[in-house]
Amino acid sequence: MLYVKNISQEIKDRIIAYNSGRAVKITPHTTKQNAPADNPLIYSVFTANNEFLGVIHLSPDKFPARLECDYQKTIDFHKSLGRRSLVQLPEFCGWSNGLSYTFTHGLYPLRSNISWAIQKRYIAPYILRWIAEHSPVQLSEVVTLKNNLTELYQEQALQRQIRENIENALNALYVGDWKPILVPSHNDFWKGNIMLPTDKLLSREFRLIDCGASSIDGYGLQDFVSLGRSFAISSRAISKALGYFASNCSLSKEQLMFQYLAGMAHLYKNLGEFPLERFHQKLNREVSYVGPALLNLNESIDIKNTQR
Repeated sequence: MLYVKNISQEIKDRIIAYNSGRAVKITPHTTKQNAPADNPLIYSVFTANNEFLGVIHLSPDKFPARLECDYQKTIDFHKSLGRRSLVQLPEFCGWSNGLSYTFTHGLYPLRSNISWAIQKRYIAPYILRWIAEHSPVQLSEVVTLKNNLTELYQEQALQRQIRENIENALNALYVGDWKPILVPSHNDFWKGNIMLPTDKLLSREFRLIDCGASSIDGYGLQDFVSLGRSFAISSRAISKALGYFASNCSLSKEQLMFQYLAGMAHLYKNLGEFPLERFHQKLNREVSYVGPALLNLNESIDIKNTQR
C-alpha cells in the first residue's frame, strides 16, 4: 500500500512566489503505508517547462513540528562543520495546515533505477573519505557516557555479545584505556539524505539534507554504518574507511566498537517517539554489519578505492 498527501495551496503559492511568480508543478513521492511514523513526506517541484526546481519536505501528521526542528538543527550542524560543510540549507521553512515544511532548491536525489548500482559505486569513496576526515575532539567529561552505557548494559533484551562489548567499554573507561572522541555526526546517513547538485550520473559532489538527528558532538561510527548499510557497501570496503578514521582519531579496533556503542547508548537515552523494539532491531542489525568490518580492519589502508 502507498500513501500520498496532497500539498496545500498555501505552500504552492509560496513556491510560485519564490519562482518569480511563474507556475510550478509539484509531484509527490509515494510513501509506504508501513513507513516509520516520523518520516517526512517528499515532493519534487518542477517549472512549467519541466525543469527541476527543488524538493519540499512536509512533516507527518503525528509529528507536525518535525521539519521546523530539523531546520534549526540543520543550521547548527552546518555551522559546526565550518568550511568542510556539505550541508544544503533549505531556502525557507514554514507552516501550513498545522504542519511544518521546508523547501530546498535545485538538488537531485540519487538514482533509484538500474543506474543506482553504478552511481553508488562511484560516489561512495568520496562520501566515506569526507566522513573519515572530520577533526576529532577528545571528550572531557565521561560521567554521562558511563551512565548511558550502564543503562544500556542493563537492558534485558540485549544480545550476549553486545552486553560483553558494553562491559568492555565501561572497563576501558574506568581504567583510562579508552579516551572517547567526538566528531560532527549526521546520524541518519542513508541514501535518501544524500543529494547531488547535478543530474549527472557520475558526480563526486554531494550535499546532505535532513539533519534533524545530527549532533555536533557525535561518536562518528553511526555515519559509517548507516551509509554502509544503505549503499550495501562490503565489509572489506567499510574496513578500509574505518581504518582511515581510526588512524585520524588514534583509535584501536576495539575502541571503534566502543565509539559505536557510545553513540547507541546516547540514542537509547533519547529515544523520544522511537520505539524500543525498533532500537533493538537497529542495534542488532548494525552490530552484525560493523562487527565483521572491524575484524577485517587494516588501520593503515587508505580509502581511495573503497568499493573494490
